[in-house]
Amino acid sequence: MVSKTPLKRKPKKEVTDDSVDFILGAEASQEETKPEMMPWEDESLRDDVVKLYNLRLPEPVYVKLKWLAENSPDSMHTIAMQGVLKEMERRLKER
Repeated sequence: MVSKTPLKRKPKKEVTDDSVDFILGAEASQEETKPEMMPWEDESLRDDVVKLYNLRLPEPVYVKLKWLAENSPDSMHTIAMQGVLKEMERRLKER
């Protein structure tokens, strides 16, 4: 069995001016942080990059969307995108 050597001196408990400045500086930098940026505000995002997302529609909804596209100048994609964007904006305003 290994015996532990007792500490010869106790650690300092006094607070120095340097440590107070460090703590106050850390607190100040936390207060000065920028407001939280939303993920879509990231400057590295590009409008020319298209991400795919499969949308599962019940068959009657799909047939309605297809009928609308066949009977209007807009494509199924355009009609769906307009609806998605409108609903996203509405929900974001609620937050």
